[in-house]
Amino acid sequence: MHSIGLTPRLFEPDEYGELLNHHIGLTDLAKRVSGADSTLKRQDFGVQTLRKLITKYQPKYIAFTSKRAAREFFGSDVNYGLHPSQLGRTRFFVLPSPSGLASRFWQKGRHWHELAALVRPLPPNNRIERTRER
Repeated sequence: MHSIGLTPRLFEPDEYGELLNHHIGLTDLAKRVSGADSTLKRQDFGVQTLRKLITKYQPKYIAFTSKRAAREFFGSDVNYGLHPSQLGRTRFFVLPSPSGLASRFWQKGRHWHELAALVRPLPPNNRIERTRER
């Protein structure tokens, strides 16, 4: 998240709670199991729980870092990038997993950079320059 500009510094795993100060929350759709996506069962994913949380809190964006989790959530095949579905005001983005098992899908972080550009607010001076360029 730091290398794509979503956080001002690299956070250690035990500092995940501090990400809330940057309007970033982390959760896991498969909370009671672990392993490669290919080993998980459909019932391992807490889709209905996540839908309830989205309805309650209405985050601007949810990013799935697992194509399998996104597929289970939407009930259909998905592509990487901004998903066309919306739940209330919440938009969805599908990212390749950061796991080394998914490294063939990373494409130099392309999709992660697309997400960062979408959610990262531009500083005021960049907004003015971009407006002038148009």
